Amino acid sequence: MTGLRAASAKDAADDLRRLLTTAGVVLGAFSVGAATQSVFVYGVPLVVGSTLDGIPGLVMRTLANLLACAVALGLCAWLRMPRLSLIGQIIVGLIIALAAALLRHALQLLLGIYRDPSMQTSIVEVASAGAVAALAITLGISQMRSQARVRAQERALAEQRLRATSALAALSEEELRVRRSVAENLHGGLQGRLVMVHVQLDRILQRWTDGSLDDNDRHTLEQVRNELDTLREHEVRQVSHLLYPAGVDTSLSYALTRLVRRVPSQIEVEAHIDEAFDEQIDDENEASDATVIWRVALLRAAEEAISNALRHGAASRISVQLLARDEARDHVVLIVDDDGSGMGEPDLPQRGLALSEERLKRLGGSQHVETSPWGGVRLIAELPVRSRHPLRS
Repeated sequence: MTGLRAASAKDAADDLRRLLTTAGVVLGAFSVGAATQSVFVYGVPLVVGSTLDGIPGLVMRTLANLLACAVALGLCAWLRMPRLSLIGQIIVGLIIALAAALLRHALQLLLGIYRDPSMQTSIVEVASAGAVAALAITLGISQMRSQARVRAQERALAEQRLRATSALAALSEEELRVRRSVAENLHGGLQGRLVMVHVQLDRILQRWTDGSLDDNDRHTLEQVRNELDTLREHEVRQVSHLLYPAGVDTSLSYALTRLVRRVPSQIEVEAHIDEAFDEQIDDENEASDATVIWRVALLRAAEEAISNALRHGAASRISVQLLARDEARDHVVLIVDDDGSGMGEPDLPQRGLALSEERLKRLGGSQHVETSPWGGVRLIAELPVRSRHPLRS
């Protein structure tokens, strides 16, 4: 909270500095210009005596103008104009401009620039000076608010990049967790059981060398065979499932939903899945290897698009759509949009996208990227449903 208050105070000080600088430059130029014009162009003499004409007269007129300008700027600072609303700033600015114009005319009377001026002269002097002061303060307000908008945009962009970085770190942490689980399963249970199988086979091999094989050894071989079947059916399959995207053995829509939910909450994610189409293509008791590979191809494309949106585009909003291309529902189309910084340099290496595209092409599909309607990148991946069955080499 203290940091926020400090930042707010610093912002207000920067805004006030911009306001005073802009208004001060305009008012200062007017002060010198108006005095110079009166003395050397129009030759208006001072009432107090001809001895003060020329350079002394210029000094007197400039002094009156600058004092009024200083008071106007001081009032802007004293009233803390950056903290006011836009309407408040305009109203206060007009009041300050009028006050500065009245003060300037009073100084002109005090310094002998005018003596008993007509009402018309006083009105013209006050109105012209007030208009210039109002214009100067308005320009200062405009510059101040422009600076505030730029600062807000820069902070919003930095915050967006921070959210994207945090989301990407969370996804990377999940990937590391899966890798650790795979390593633990391989090094722990699977390796230990394989060592035991190796010991049993060595023992049988030694007895065969000694020529002392019996029925117990045959029984041991049967146990080894059963153990290898168990390792293949359970341990190896379990490890392979850890390497697959979560939920891929259930259905494509379920796996894609799991993938979207992995994106941290600070990133806005929209998901639209054609449920009827997904149920039609995934209505199986147990997914075949071909079906799983087909699903993985689309899921990897979605993962790559989301990862790139966060890593390279600093996106704050992502949309994932899984649709049927036509009424025949013989093709599934994956569309991923983001509002990130765009496609970037076309010559930069995009290995992840290239691998995803190659995977889809082997299954008879396609993939391409284009500019998203949101301003970021749109990835479109298409895959024929028939490719779930006859796998291509």
